Amino acid sequence: MTGLNRILLVEDDPDIREILELSLGMVGGYTLSAHADVRSALAQVEAFKPQVILLDVMLPDMSGPEALPLFRANLAGAQAAIVFLTAKAGTGVRESYLALGAQDVLFKPFDPMALPDTLASVWNQYSTTPH
Repeated sequence: MTGLNRILLVEDDPDIREILELSLGMVGGYTLSAHADVRSALAQVEAFKPQVILLDVMLPDMSGPEALPLFRANLAGAQAAIVFLTAKAGTGVRESYLALGAQDVLFKPFDPMALPDTLASVWNQYSTTPH
């Protein structure tokens, strides 16, 4: 099992993206590829080879759930855990996103200091499970 190194981040809110970049880059020490929209992230996914894709649900060009199969198709056979990030908490929200194929769902607001460990945990579980 290899440790988590590369995270592709797709978040359109510049303030939240900055918090995520600080949390994951400075606190977690991960290599990030951060994007404000799905199209620019998709253009980088094959070359960047992320291990985790942190994907906002509400994005300007398409929703996270619409983008999930596109990311899977553009990973060129590589495996990446996909984690949705959403502000919409409610009954069945988490379960519905997991049913779409996400490995986890994180709700805003999140704890930026705990996020690196949370994503490492998701990756460790995902990387040791057959796909």
